[in-house]
Amino acid sequence: MGSYKVVQTIYSTEPFAQLRDKVSGFFTSRKFVVGEDPEDSLVYEPLAKRWRREETDWNARCSAVVYVTRSHYSLVGSGALVVMRNAKDDAAYSAPDTARRFFSRAPSSVSIESHTYFEGEGEVLVFELAKSLAQSQQPLLLSMDDRITAVKSNPYLSDSDRFLQLGSGVSGFIPEKASFPILELALKERVGARVWKELSENARAFLLTGFVAFDGFDGPSSVSLETSPGVIALSKALEDVIVERLQEPFRRAILNSAESIPASSDGRLNKLRDFATRRNSRPLELGTFASQIIHLNTADISALPPTAVKFADFIGRLSDPEYLQFLLASDLLAMTRNYRNRAAHPDPMNFADLKSLLTLLLGGETRDGLLATIVEATRPAAR
Repeated sequence: MGSYKVVQTIYSTEPFAQLRDKVSGFFTSRKFVVGEDPEDSLVYEPLAKRWRREETDWNARCSAVVYVTRSHYSLVGSGALVVMRNAKDDAAYSAPDTARRFFSRAPSSVSIESHTYFEGEGEVLVFELAKSLAQSQQPLLLSMDDRITAVKSNPYLSDSDRFLQLGSGVSGFIPEKASFPILELALKERVGARVWKELSENARAFLLTGFVAFDGFDGPSSVSLETSPGVIALSKALEDVIVERLQEPFRRAILNSAESIPASSDGRLNKLRDFATRRNSRPLELGTFASQIIHLNTADISALPPTAVKFADFIGRLSDPEYLQFLLASDLLAMTRNYRNRAAHPDPMNFADLKSLLTLLLGGETRDGLLATIVEATRPAAR
């Protein structure tokens, strides 16, 4: 059946036989095919009829590779694999914890596997299919990416491993350059041309990924979306800004000064110290970085550990040291608590969460976004 890149899944507790017939009817109504011959048209012979004849146990699991037209049949990567699994009768199937928490009982699933995230047939199929199935008024959950859902649902991962795997998984979402010129232009205008120019390529890519996810899944309320991939992508964009504009410049300043910084006896800011004094250490995660610099929120810097004094001196040479010293940490902690950390744990996130985070980062009619605030605050101070 080929090697597929993306798996997006619809979860439902509707009786499997009814769900199967509706999925079959969806592809029949849109005139999909499963091969080159005229008889391979799903109008001529629907999936349900084929499954009844061909599948060993079609009440437990059934699948097919479908194409929009017969001319696509010979094109590698043009089809989409449809896989249905019955929570009641498929002994080898278990819905992920994120899906089980959404429903009162174990849901069955309809997966669409394709080769691209936001382009081509797969993304269109899964959303249109979800809207079609949602007409039954049954609860419905759509997972944007099963790999992300699996990481969220894995109880054996440490928080650090969980964030690492989520970041790696979301990296696969990043669209090809120039794939969405209109959306990229709209994003650039919303961020502001000057701020956009100062973002790294990595931050722009993650920001565009989250923006494309928001635009692509801005649909009917009848489909409940598990939007953690979009939330993680936007979080990665913010994390990149913090690393590129604060963490790495602070480390360069410390290493270039050749001054030693003694560790704090009470542990405060030691993680920031370790990062700044070691050339190849991994940057601090958003929450960790915020929990370090929160200690600077005091009028008496001299009473703090040496690392705090060095960091305060560093941000004192930037354009808005007051924001960076007294407000940035609380903004980052609120963002990680309300969005990033939730996206990494089993409970599903919804479209309202994704929209709220996008507004927080990009701003709205009455306030600047967090990204622009940080970029402007971290510019070199005017002399």
